[in-house]
Formats: sequence, structure tokens, C-alpha cells
Amino acid sequence: MKEYFYEVDLTWNSQRNSILKSHNLPEIKVVSPKPPNENKWTPEHLLAASLSSSWMDTFLSKAEKAKIEIISYQSQCFLKLEKVDGIYKTTEILLRPTIKLISDSMPTKVNNVIEEAEISCPIKNSLIISISIHPQLKYLGKAEKVKANK
Repeated sequence: MKEYFYEVDLTWNSQRNSILKSHNLPEIKVVSPKPPNENKWTPEHLLAASLSSSWMDTFLSKAEKAKIEIISYQSQCFLKLEKVDGIYKTTEILLRPTIKLISDSMPTKVNNVIEEAEISCPIKNSLIISISIHPQLKYLGKAEKVKANK
């Protein structure tokens, strides 16, 4: 069985501000306000980012194995934090990846890879939250295919 370990060090520096560090990585300043502070990363932003990047990595890995040519990948992630029974909880996450492909010749294969990524995503599998993934597939037109093949 393969195992991987990740270490993150958190240091509180003032009020509700902290610094995240990990070996050989740039530090990240984090705040914990509610409602969210649009100028600083919050734990909720980091949770959404973790899911987004984990799902992307899982999808791209599966697509590569299936020999699906991906031109670009971009996603938006929306996290809902609400007060339930007097405590704040993350109750829903919506992930909207936009995947640009060179060809529309294998939609079933692409959909199978999307399903595999949903099942295999480690961060998604670790969360007990309603998570919806709504991918948008875009295909290159003939003129764009010529440019992409150059």
C-alpha cells in the first residue's frame, strides 16, 4: 500500500491571522473572518482550493491514461458555509471545471474519465459534504485545431 505524508505548520500571529508553512513552499497568510475577507485567504478558500486542485489532478491523470488530449482546464469552486444548529458548517460545494478538448469524437470516453475522477478524487472522498461536479466540455473548432496542431 502506498502512503504519502504532508506536513503543514500553522503559526498564529495576531487576532485571527495566521501563517501556513510547509517545507520548501512559500508561506500563505490566512485569516478566519466570517463573512469572508475578499483580500485574504481563509480556511474555507483553502478547502475549496484543495478540492479543486485534487479533482483536476485526478481528472488529468485519468485523461492521460485514456489518451484524451486536453487543451486547457480551468475551474470555479463555490463553497457554502452556513450556520446550522448554532455552528458554522460547510454544507455544499460546487465544482465547475471547464475542459477544452481537441476533438469531440469520443464523448463517451471523456464522460467515463469524468466519472472515474469523481470516484477516485482523494479530497472528495475525504469529505462528508454534498459535492456536485458540473463539468463543461468545449471542443476546438476546425480553425483552432489547425493552430493547436502546429
